[in-house]
Amino acid sequence: DYLDIETYGFLIATNMMTPAFVRKAMTERSVDYKELYQQLDIPVLFTHGTQDTGILPIAAIEAADFVQKSKLSLYEGANHGPHWFDAKRFNFELAKLVNAY
Repeated sequence: DYLDIETYGFLIATNMMTPAFVRKAMTERSVDYKELYQQLDIPVLFTHGTQDTGILPIAAIEAADFVQKSKLSLYEGANHGPHWFDAKRFNFELAKLVNAY
């Protein structure tokens, strides 16, 4: 089940408390992790909601291409909180990753 309306409203309200200069800096930053990703030799799980408009899903898709031992898990219909969208699936996939390491 997805979040109840009260919890969702609370999370939206807390996000709105982020100062404008911080939100602006997040959208204007340019960071290239490609070299770091290529050096990783550990299991990595990239989890992303397909409806995330804050950080586009292509970021996770491309990142997963650079990590040899990665798994990409896209949550169809989820926004920036796939762990809220389908907590049971998220916890299962995370436990599987931890147990593999």
